[in-house]
Amino acid sequence: SKVTLSDGSTAQVEILGKGQQFVAYGIHPDTNRPYEWTGRSPLDVHVRELPLINAEKIETFQAAVEGLLLSTPGATCNRRSRLGKAAKADDARWRDSRWRTLVNKVLKHVPNNDLDYDDWVEVGMALYDALGPRGKSLWIRFSAQSPKNVPETTERKWPSFAPTHWKTAGTLFYLARQNGWVGKVPLKYIPILRRRAQNAGRPEVMVIAGELPRCVDEAEKALIEADLGYYQRGGQIVRVVAPPNPLASDISHLASVRIKDVTPRELVEAFTRAARFRKPTKSGQEVDIDCPLGLAQTYAERSGKWNLPHLSGVIGAPTLRRDGTLLAKPGYDPATKLVYLPGDLEFPSFSNFPTREEGLHALSLFKKMLREFSFVSDADFAVALSAILSTVMRKSLLNVPMHVYSAPVAGSGKSLLVDIVSEIVWGRPAAVMSMGETREELEKRIGAALLAGDPIVAIDNCERPLGGDALCQLITQLTLKVRVLGKSLNVEVPTSVSLFATGNNLIVEGDLTRRTLVCRLDPNVERPELRQFDANPIDEIRQNRGLYVHAALTIVRAYQHAGCQSKPEPLGSFEDWSQLIRGSLLWLGEADPCETMETARTGDPKLISLTGLLELWNEHFGREIVTTAKVIEHATRRQLHRDIVSTNTMEFRYPELRESLLAVAGDKGAINGWKLGKYLSSKVDRIVGGYRLEAIGLSHGSQRWQLTSVNPQKPLCEIPHYTAIAR
Repeated sequence: SKVTLSDGSTAQVEILGKGQQFVAYGIHPDTNRPYEWTGRSPLDVHVRELPLINAEKIETFQAAVEGLLLSTPGATCNRRSRLGKAAKADDARWRDSRWRTLVNKVLKHVPNNDLDYDDWVEVGMALYDALGPRGKSLWIRFSAQSPKNVPETTERKWPSFAPTHWKTAGTLFYLARQNGWVGKVPLKYIPILRRRAQNAGRPEVMVIAGELPRCVDEAEKALIEADLGYYQRGGQIVRVVAPPNPLASDISHLASVRIKDVTPRELVEAFTRAARFRKPTKSGQEVDIDCPLGLAQTYAERSGKWNLPHLSGVIGAPTLRRDGTLLAKPGYDPATKLVYLPGDLEFPSFSNFPTREEGLHALSLFKKMLREFSFVSDADFAVALSAILSTVMRKSLLNVPMHVYSAPVAGSGKSLLVDIVSEIVWGRPAAVMSMGETREELEKRIGAALLAGDPIVAIDNCERPLGGDALCQLITQLTLKVRVLGKSLNVEVPTSVSLFATGNNLIVEGDLTRRTLVCRLDPNVERPELRQFDANPIDEIRQNRGLYVHAALTIVRAYQHAGCQSKPEPLGSFEDWSQLIRGSLLWLGEADPCETMETARTGDPKLISLTGLLELWNEHFGREIVTTAKVIEHATRRQLHRDIVSTNTMEFRYPELRESLLAVAGDKGAINGWKLGKYLSSKVDRIVGGYRLEAIGLSHGSQRWQLTSVNPQKPLCEIPHYTAIAR
């Protein structure tokens, strides 16, 4: 309001309310006289004379202003109508004698022997919400139970609870139940408690046309503060779900944890749970509404601008962070961006400085558990140990080799070894997948597993050679672009999964051989599935899973506290795994699991084919520089053959060389020159078996090739074989 001061100047006071502003007229509409200050104006009062304001005085002032604005023309119709309806509803409830009797009984179960100030105030707010002004006598009687009670303060405090709704009547019932009250709330009063409890503490989002950005910002803030378990991952909003398997006999062991992308309609529910959405009506009132679908859709399209926490994965057992600290607190970990879901896992306390003796004792637990598996060598057993340690530590390691289990016959325990790892880390058997008919199909299945956040990807019963770009990228790259099935959308997801494969005499080919550890089993019996064992390792793990998780972490932590003494030679693409997991096993006297990589390499059909081709190349061409056409012409030369019945036939002069070229560049029974040139180009400068193929340059548009030797023990032929025959 405008007032005229003694010096002729004017001052103005504005009354501000939530979502609105009102400026009083400078002239009173009835007296036509300007407003005047009673006593001195604020401009005449020195700052030293101003009284100190505390929270109690502010609350009292708010209560007085609330009633004043409601009864004056300055209040908006909307405000007066809303407050008036609420006041009538509350007054009707406050007059209900049965409700008052119930509240009185409940209040007797709320102790007030030694409440601090904040708890005392919360009870007052809840009591006022329950009984309004009529509850003053109960408030005074309740406060008098405390030895710290000051009657004047108690009585003066009561009116300040009028405009507050931070604590509702439901608080009284909650406190009473915590202290032994076992009564029931009549059905007619339950909606009151539920409605008040739902609205209490939830931020309010006023939905007004033209203010969509503000509404979306406020909704997101409420969602984050509510901590309902929503995250962002790879350009999608996701949440972690763990539905139990209804077919399982032991549900606690078979919860299937996965990461699910959130749809806009699911966001509607999440936002409505996190915030109270309201909108003005044509009559000027405000009504509660669900979160508008358009708001949720707008937020879902804000990819790259979300403030939700990032999610890198989910773990089911404690692990170590990259800095060596222990992650054992359930829930979301901001440092690693992991969600830890322990379930019913219990594990022993950890030693601050584990020793090598403790590491050896922990290792003995795994040796005892795996004692009846028929490992071919100590290196194969080391691969089984590596699989356990690597999976427990997987989220802290950049890259981990694929662990492959191979045996000459089914029933040797290959899949059981994978289940052992899964039971230790997740408390359930591994969910496996097949290779599919094509590599493209396998790639889609792996992509779906990455999107779902599967911690373990197990390819079971491989009947074809295992290889391909998808598996190589999954093992050595930190993230992959995965296409969401049914959508034209590529999502970037982390590759921090443990990759396993099983098969009878499983073959690994191509570049995958240097990324694979092979564990060979050989029971040396015709029907290994009929063998009898003294114990079941799965049962041992389920009885005390925490003990095995503790043992795995103890081995790694003991090695770290020892200063990582036995650092092995770095393994390309797997440096941190080699230093931590491989180094821990070597430090405790186990064999090197990387020795089995040679097993995968020597069994690689692609390497065998290339080695044979270069051997034959040396035999037929030696140091000679040749073109692709000349190689094909030489390999397909024919000669006359006479058999015992005197029939003349033409046969290939160099069938071994021709078969070798057909294996890498065959096309409908003939050697394709374009395929052969492409194949040779992919092998340029690669050293295999002591030989290296070099591209010399073009001649008349054709690439020329020459074989060189890098091993003195394997000299090249001086005179090409076919030249000697021509003479």
